[in-house]
Amino acid sequence: MRRDKTALSAGMGVNALIAGNSLGLASIRAVVGQDLDAVASAVDDVLQRFAADGPTDDELAVARVQAERDWLDEMGTAAGRADALSGCALLFDDPDVLNQRLPLLRSITAREVQEAAEAWLVPAVNAQVRIHPADSGATA
Repeated sequence: MRRDKTALSAGMGVNALIAGNSLGLASIRAVVGQDLDAVASAVDDVLQRFAADGPTDDELAVARVQAERDWLDEMGTAAGRADALSGCALLFDDPDVLNQRLPLLRSITAREVQEAAEAWLVPAVNAQVRIHPADSGATA
């Protein structure tokens, strides 16, 4: 999408939910006039290649650093630490699980990421919302 200039911006992220569940989100702002099916197909191609090949060593290192930083930022406030402690106590019956988070993040392998991508980054669990700009001549 960067090379063929079909999108103005593209990004992905994760909304972490309780009990380890997450919601992965992608946001693509297509160039006006582009075929949205083609743009969505390009995104699917990127995800399928990632699922097939997994992350590079550099991609995995960057992801680990970002996850570690996010976790440490959350633990930097009393409210964040209290929320994490209560979550570990509730979900695992052990508030000390909190102290296992960083070693867990650091231990994730490229193969584990690839297996997760193969399971979850597939069209069968994909939903799309398309927002089209209103016609400039339309009235509200």
